[in-house]
Amino acid sequence: MQKTIGYRVALDDLDFMGIVSHYQWLLLMERLRTKLCEDQFQRMQSLRLGFVVADAKIQYRKSARYLDHLQLQLEVLSLKGSSALVKHTFVGPDNDVLVVGELTLVCVNEAGRPNAIPDEFRDMFNAMKIAESQKA
Repeated sequence: MQKTIGYRVALDDLDFMGIVSHYQWLLLMERLRTKLCEDQFQRMQSLRLGFVVADAKIQYRKSARYLDHLQLQLEVLSLKGSSALVKHTFVGPDNDVLVVGELTLVCVNEAGRPNAIPDEFRDMFNAMKIAESQKA
């Protein structure tokens, strides 16, 4: 199942040309993705685990402007022992795809070493996976 979150472009998202800055998309991906995981945050802390970005790929297709209403769609593409590949798609007010990003997230312990993703978090990621039969 794909997760979708709405976002309204704020003034501090913009560069001097009045569009969302290239680096801001990464910040938005992180901010909105962590919003989906906020219910699990205390549990991650109690286990002394966290997720870090190990790789990021971004395709910029169209610009977004101040006060645009965007939809961020999150989809887990793959799930391995200690990592998850998460696709972020930003859709603009005219249903155009603006930006597509793929982040590789790695579960790490407090020493910063990879750790197997616990089952409860694996379930959270699996809930964001689209079944092969649903992909078009």
